[in-house]
Amino acid sequence: MLRNDGERLREAIAEMADAAAERNEGVWSVTLDAFCERLFCDRRQLVDVLAVMVADRYRWRSCATDREGVTCVMPDPPREHFAAARSLMGGFVAALRANGAHGTYREAGTEREYRF
Repeated sequence: MLRNDGERLREAIAEMADAAAERNEGVWSVTLDAFCERLFCDRRQLVDVLAVMVADRYRWRSCATDREGVTCVMPDPPREHFAAARSLMGGFVAALRANGAHGTYREAGTEREYRF
C-alpha cells in the first residue's frame, strides 16, 4: 500500500519523539502566558513542534499557508503547557518566539525558570 507524504512525515516525527524519550534526555516544561491556538512554522521549526505534539500526545491540525515553506499548526484544543525533550527545545521555543508567544520554561527537576 502506498503512503502519502503526510503519513511518512507523521511516522518520522513519531520515531523522532520516541528516540528522544529512549535517550532519556532532560525534559523541559514550557508554560505560556496565553493559550496557543496556532503556530506558523518554517520547515526547521515544524519538525520540532510536531515532535513535541506527538511526544505530549496532543492532537493537532495543520494547514498550508500562502508563504512558501510555512505551515500553520493548531493544537486541538489550544494549549498553554507543553513538555519538550532537550533536543527539541531549540526549534520549539524558536517557533513560539517567532509567533510572539510569551511564557516560561524550565528543566524538570530544577527550580530556575527562564522567561521568553
